[in-house]
Amino acid sequence: ILREGVNVRGLTTAASLWITAGLGLAAGSGLYLYGGFAMALTLVTLTILNRIEPYAALQRSWGSGVIRALDEPGVLGRIGGVFGAHGINISGLQMTSDHEEMVLEMDLKFPKRLSIADVVEEIERLEPVISVKIEKEHPER
Repeated sequence: ILREGVNVRGLTTAASLWITAGLGLAAGSGLYLYGGFAMALTLVTLTILNRIEPYAALQRSWGSGVIRALDEPGVLGRIGGVFGAHGINISGLQMTSDHEEMVLEMDLKFPKRLSIADVVEEIERLEPVISVKIEKEHPER
């Protein structure tokens, strides 16, 4: 089970390991009927959930972004506010500044049905922002 900020990954794998251990205990104890029932229930549950998962509203995809802006107080907060309003999580941030201009490089997680063009347009409207580039990455990440 891995935790990335407020997100948790690997729960299905961990649960599958526990159920496998339980099935092994049931078989080793001679409780074949209960073990068989638990195995069938597990397979049905995992199969159904695997088919439903792509349609879940919480499904997210990865992306990256680079934003150039004037180095003024509150800029980072306003950009973060736009991301938050659209349900985008910033999972990694690197900021460089030369006292006049700053460059923000970000790893992003956003809802799959989000229009990235709308987010880019909204960030570009912020007064100190010079340029915005946000891209989706491969879903295997």
